[in-house]
Amino acid sequence: MRTEKLKETVAKLEVEITERKKAEEELRAIHERLKEQVTEQTKALQETIDQLNVQLEERQLVSEALHESEEQFRSLVANLPGAVYRFRIDSEWTLEYISEMIEEITGFPPSFFIRNRVRSYRSIIHPDDLEKVDRAIQEGLDPMKSIHVEYRIIDANNQIRWFIEKGQAIFSELGQPLWLDGSIFDDSERKHAEDALQEANKELQRLAIMDGLTQIPNRRRFDEHLANEWNRMKRDRKPISLILCDIDYFKLYNDNYGHQEGDGCLQAVARAIHQVVKRSSDLAARYGGEEFALILPDTDMPGAIYIAEKTRKIIAELKIPHGYSKVDRHVTLSLGVAGRISFQDSLPEDLIKEADNAMYQAKKQGRNCVFPGNPGI
Repeated sequence: MRTEKLKETVAKLEVEITERKKAEEELRAIHERLKEQVTEQTKALQETIDQLNVQLEERQLVSEALHESEEQFRSLVANLPGAVYRFRIDSEWTLEYISEMIEEITGFPPSFFIRNRVRSYRSIIHPDDLEKVDRAIQEGLDPMKSIHVEYRIIDANNQIRWFIEKGQAIFSELGQPLWLDGSIFDDSERKHAEDALQEANKELQRLAIMDGLTQIPNRRRFDEHLANEWNRMKRDRKPISLILCDIDYFKLYNDNYGHQEGDGCLQAVARAIHQVVKRSSDLAARYGGEEFALILPDTDMPGAIYIAEKTRKIIAELKIPHGYSKVDRHVTLSLGVAGRISFQDSLPEDLIKEADNAMYQAKKQGRNCVFPGNPGI
């Protein structure tokens, strides 16, 4: 009986031992699998860490490159003679960026204009130039075009300055305009120099046609004006008259009173003759030496004779003493008048010749008088 029970107990123990060994083997297998998984995960984690380190290094390099690029950009922009900008293309034309140079050329700091915080850049553009600037910007939104416009601004000191703006629109992949990038340059010095040069050229042109002594038009201006008016009267079929006048016995005046007094006499006579002409088309000029001329477009012979007699009397009324004259105690004029309607075969020189012959006849008849030439009108 005991033997049977002992056998049953041994059999149970053997089963338990077998099951325990099986369980231990399964545990070892699980442990090995866990160990393999840990090893794989550790390796994967290390690879991830290595990748992150590479990315961090790349980011650091990119960051350093960006910083260096920004520094280079700032340095480049700081050394430009003008201001660099970026406008957002919206209803307000919001300024996203503008370089520090804007303060130097306008007197306003960049912070005033960024996002239109204090005022818009548009607000400093001269009112008379706004339409031109707007038109240039609208044209610049064409992908095939760029902006190039010259305009005035009113700076912080309320002074007018001239600017040149160049820009280019930036578009999205779908062709939608996003920004307007460009630069603004102060062109005031060049513009002022250009204006000064134009004024200087005008003055040179004025001097080129003015007699230096008498300050009335010279012979060159006389020739130009007569040719122009001759052609105009020929086209309109209207008359033109010419008066040539000479100061009587001026050589005796010069020889006895001296050249300084002679110059003063010429200046006084020139001023008086110049006051006779009233219309813009009329011209009084120094013809040469002591001779003067009056061109009278759209004037017939009776009208020209009236002007000539008026001129003679005005000079007589000056009462410039001339003790060496053989016709009067004062300076006088001898005047010749010619007039005609110009035809295809006639020339301005024909009119000059007639007036010169008439002046010669006035001297021949005793001077201090008006002699009308052969009337061609």
